[in-house]
Amino acid sequence: MNQDRGPSRTPAVTNDPVCITLPDDVTVAGMGETVLVAFRLDADLVKRLDEYAAAIAESNPGLQTTRTDAVRMLLLQALEVSSKGKRGGKR
Repeated sequence: MNQDRGPSRTPAVTNDPVCITLPDDVTVAGMGETVLVAFRLDADLVKRLDEYAAAIAESNPGLQTTRTDAVRMLLLQALEVSSKGKRGGKR
């Protein structure tokens, strides 16, 4: 007997291996107010990100650094450098 129990509580998995859509009322602990951004990278760049994440984890014992953490750290660093360059040029 197949009863309709409302919206599925199972995450929907797409053909993209890194894209999972959660039901609207499901939250991920520790994520806070964030926006999901997805993009494709070539394999060499992904390898470099993984190496960066491993180096951060190695230099900080006990800290697990994911590929996402590495992207976030590098993006924040690049934006900080970029904004300092713009402020410095407007004297």
